[in-house]
Amino acid sequence: MQPTSATGKIERIGSVGCPTGVLLILDGGLAWLWSHDRPPLLPDDPDLAAKAENCRDLIVRGPDAEAAGRAFDRSNNPFYIYDQPMDSIDKVVQTFTETANKLSLNATLEVLPERIPHRRRVDLTLTANGGAGAVEFHGMWAIAVGDVPRDRRLSIMGEWMPAGQDERRWRRIWVDLRDGKVASTRQIGHVLVDEARLMTVDVDALGAWDDRISQDGKADVVLWGKDAADVAAEVGARALRLDGETDVFGWQDLAFEAAFEHAKRVEALRGDDRKFALDFRPHTHHWQVMRAVRATPTESGVLELAGTHLCMFMTKWGDGAYPVEADLDANGQMLRVRVELGCDETVQRMRAVEERWFGEFAKGAIVSARVSRDGEPVRYLYREAPDREQDSGWRIFAGDESDEFANTSGNAVVMWLRDLIARDRELEAVLRTPAPCAFERRDGKAPFERIED
Repeated sequence: MQPTSATGKIERIGSVGCPTGVLLILDGGLAWLWSHDRPPLLPDDPDLAAKAENCRDLIVRGPDAEAAGRAFDRSNNPFYIYDQPMDSIDKVVQTFTETANKLSLNATLEVLPERIPHRRRVDLTLTANGGAGAVEFHGMWAIAVGDVPRDRRLSIMGEWMPAGQDERRWRRIWVDLRDGKVASTRQIGHVLVDEARLMTVDVDALGAWDDRISQDGKADVVLWGKDAADVAAEVGARALRLDGETDVFGWQDLAFEAAFEHAKRVEALRGDDRKFALDFRPHTHHWQVMRAVRATPTESGVLELAGTHLCMFMTKWGDGAYPVEADLDANGQMLRVRVELGCDETVQRMRAVEERWFGEFAKGAIVSARVSRDGEPVRYLYREAPDREQDSGWRIFAGDESDEFANTSGNAVVMWLRDLIARDRELEAVLRTPAPCAFERRDGKAPFERIED
């Protein structure tokens, strides 16, 4: 089944089995957070465990519960609010009550005596949202889809972006459910990504996922980067031949404890300004599927787990909140579930990132100490033609500097334009102006005005 508006090459990137009929799409790098049928606690991480232990789940009750929950809009499930810190619960309940009263809705928000496991949250979401919706787990959102074919592996397809600077990124990834003619589209929600990858998996197969314990007691240590070869020679690491990875060094298939000691020894060398990256890779389920991901041009891999198959793939856009939609036939049956990775919002976000870290806003400006050190707002700035590649040509002032101050060494520093924008968003549009130009404003809240003379 092809997309309705193909613009780039389409290819199959994997498959997923779904014997329960419930499919999950979530950040595979954070699948270890999934509690499944246990209370949503994190015993393996003391800091996160303390935060999770301090949280409670709440339920909306009453004749107008659904309407009140949707109006309050604090959760993807109108009947439940999950993972609320105990010290904020009174405020949440108060705000909910005010919202319900304002709308004349008969509903209350109550604290549940026990936490709701993530597997149970899936069922509650499917019931409340017509068979598909977003599920919260420790601050992240997964997408749950019910009524998925159980009797076969489902193809996962990818469409690349059209030719241009993003052509090696995905425009969309979708799971083919059934053949048929698309009659309408349904917005399901957003899936949150914090580890640059997504996983499609049967809901109960996810309960068998283990991203903490090496499945064979072994681990790999891998390092790469500008100074990786020198570091490897110092610690006795060897060059590795890994599918999809070049110029990497380290150790493979070591006993877990020995690999961990090597990783600690290499990590201790970071303090001497050598540039390299380090991965400690225990042979967990995550490592197994990521080995396949790293080895394929599509950056996707399939893993057998709990008698079925899951698929992991890199977003190729990094982290973010990606919209998920379903294409339906005339009877309302789902034909395909799509993750829209290369949507307009994603592209705009990527352009902004590139501009800040690799483009114009990655260049420097000479900034008065009245701004950089004293925290005064920018009131006067001008741009001249730069004479160095990393110089933007911008000269930034508070506007109250005397000639003596401006001419004294040490009263100016170089700052990146992105850091100036982070301080004052009003500067972003101004700093796009080509040289020569100058701007001023009365104070830190007034708009900038161009000086024509």
